[in-house]
Amino acid sequence: MSKRIRLIAALVLTFALTAGITSSVMSQADTAPPVIEITTPEDGAEYILNEAVVASWSARDAGSGILSATGSAPDGGRVDTASVGDKVFLVTAMDLAGNRAEASNRYRVRYKVQPTGAEGSFLESPLVGEEIQVGLFNLEGIYNVGETVRLRFQLTDIDDISVPDAHPSMSIVEVAITDGEESYTALPYVGVFQYDADTNEYILDLDTSGLSAGIYDLWIAFGDGELERVRIQLE
Repeated sequence: MSKRIRLIAALVLTFALTAGITSSVMSQADTAPPVIEITTPEDGAEYILNEAVVASWSARDAGSGILSATGSAPDGGRVDTASVGDKVFLVTAMDLAGNRAEASNRYRVRYKVQPTGAEGSFLESPLVGEEIQVGLFNLEGIYNVGETVRLRFQLTDIDDISVPDAHPSMSIVEVAITDGEESYTALPYVGVFQYDADTNEYILDLDTSGLSAGIYDLWIAFGDGELERVRIQLE
């Protein structure tokens, strides 16, 4: 073997050993996981169905450096708002030393809700021109026992496009008020709103003939995690 070949071989071996030692030292020295920051979506944020939301997040590592970083959407990509409900935006990252980190923010996507009763109410025939507080909340309607109470509203996305396949429902809670304190009794009732394609409304007709006189909270569940209280009185 010539001197030149021996010299090249020695240099290659030295480089390989040095690289291996450096890598080993780096792996031993770097025990800290990457640092992840999620700016958008913010934790607890709420967005409207199909709203355009741009993801903003970063992952950095001051030790060995970032090997990989992935998110529910790329940084600068679109956050998922294509369906309603509670969602999690997740980012994971790993550095060159094998340390792994994970961060997440929770957010909610909901419908845009538009009451279509009189005076912007959920009730077709609400109280008009006066506020009557009973207990902790204002009454929105007063009816006779046996009268039908109609509720109506529209559900749309961010562009006001109607959503015909939602599943809103309603429950009833009887309210008792004693010395200014309220107590509640949930009734065994679940009403399902029907979609009217002609008006793009969800409508429910509540038959009150089975109820007694008193105060009731009508709780509307829109199917996106959001609730609306409508307080009425039956006489």
